Amino acid sequence: MRAALPALEAAGHRVVDTALPPPAEEPAGAFTALWNTGAAGVPLTDPGRVEPHDRALRDAAPAVDSWAYARRTC
Repeated sequence: MRAALPALEAAGHRVVDTALPPPAEEPAGAFTALWNTGAAGVPLTDPGRVEPHDRALRDAAPAVDSWAYARRTC
């Protein structure tokens, strides 16, 4: 972190110290929602090379609506 902070600031980022929100009531649900959000824009050019647990998360992603996402992560 000591090396990352100056590097980020040198790149023009504003870094602030802040408290993280309390964990969601359903940690697994929150993780799944966040993982699916990150994976949403990544095309699967070779689905056979995706780990089975990641594939299961991706396949389940369309079933999570925006309201459910907000409840799990906010």
